[in-house]
Amino acid sequence: MTTSTGEFHLEAGQIAAMERSFGGEAFYRDGAVAPLTFSQASAHEDPQSPLRPHPGRPWGAAAVSGDSGEGWLHAEQHFEYRSHPTAGECLRWRRRPGDSWTKNGSTGALHFREEITEFVDRADQVVITSRIVRVRQVPSVNRNGS
Repeated sequence: MTTSTGEFHLEAGQIAAMERSFGGEAFYRDGAVAPLTFSQASAHEDPQSPLRPHPGRPWGAAAVSGDSGEGWLHAEQHFEYRSHPTAGECLRWRRRPGDSWTKNGSTGALHFREEITEFVDRADQVVITSRIVRVRQVPSVNRNGS
C-alpha cells in the first residue's frame, strides 16, 4: 500500500443525510457535529479509493486482484478523536501503511495488515486517527504437499 493524501470537505448536507440514515433528527446547518464514523465518507473524495467507482474500470470485487486486495477481509475499524469535526471544516488526510503481523495455527496462518489515516485541520493538528485492520488466511500445506 502506498501513502496518499487529500482533502475532505465536511458538508452540512452530507452530515444531515448520514444522521437521517441512523434515524436521527438531522438539520442542514453549518457547525453540525459530524457522526463518529463520518470520516469514512472521505472515500468519496479520494480518487484512489477502491470504494469509489471509476468509469471504464472494474469496481468492487471485480477490481480486486493481486496483493492490492485479493483475499483480504476487513477485520477491525478503530477511530480515535482528539476533537469533533463540524460542518464547514476542511480536513486533510494522510494515509499510510501501519503494522503487519502473522499468527500461525494448525490450519495455517492469518496475516494482518493495518492502514492508518490521520485527518488534520488547517493548523496541521490531528483531529481523527482511523485504523483499519485487514486479515487474510493462508492455509498450511500438509505433509503430502497438497
